[in-house]
Formats: sequence, C-alpha cells, structure tokens
Amino acid sequence: MRFEAVAVMAGEGISVEIACRVLQVSVSGYYAWRHRPPSPRAIRHAWLTDLIRQIHQRSRGTYGARRVHAELTLGHHAAAGHGAVELLAARHGLGIHGIRPYRIAGTGPSGLIFGYIPSARDHIADEGHCRSSLRGPR
Repeated sequence: MRFEAVAVMAGEGISVEIACRVLQVSVSGYYAWRHRPPSPRAIRHAWLTDLIRQIHQRSRGTYGARRVHAELTLGHHAAAGHGAVELLAARHGLGIHGIRPYRIAGTGPSGLIFGYIPSARDHIADEGHCRSSLRGPR
C-alpha cells in the first residue's frame, strides 16, 4: 500500500525520494516493487473477482455473498471461502453483502415487536423453566 502511494505521489510531480522519505520506505524497495510481477495470490484474487462479478451480473444483482459462494464452488468448481467472496466483492465495490446483523425494527400499534424472531431460549423462559430445571433432578 505504501509503494502504491509513492507511485501516486510520483505521478503528481513529487520526487520519489521525498515520497519514500515521507512514507518511510526505501527508494530501492519502491523500484523493486515497480518491476516485480504480480504474486500468485494477486493473480488468483483477480481471477476470482472476475468470476464473482460475472455471477453477480448474471443474477441481475440479486445474489448475496452466500449464493455467489455456492455458485463459485458448485457451478464453477472454484475453491474459495465465503469470507474471500465478501472481501473481494467489498474491495471492488460490487454491492454484495454477507449476513447483516439482526436488529429490532420497532413496535407496532398492538405493542408487538416487528422484526423479532423468538428463539428456543425465549420459549423456555416463557414457560417458567430455568437452566436448573432443564438439567433434571439433582
């Protein structure tokens, strides 16, 4: 990331030596970075990003990260975790989201909470049971 910043600064007319001094990187390291070929990970990420973009466009933007991941692994036989799908989609601004955190939307006129999904724990609490009664007799 720092070498990319040096390249941007050099493109704006700032000397490479000054940019490297400001960003605390070596000038020789910057020039070595410029002539280095892309790493295998960068090549794989570029390939996966293209696949993710194709899958997302074919779904007309309706697939989330989990469905895109499923299509990658089952349809294209590409080994990638759903976290990698979320990361690459976010980096390239594809608008694919993972599971969003659950939030309570509010209460309606009847006092019921909308957007709330009761769990088994709530059901047990409503029945008057507690952890000790679920364990059985002592």
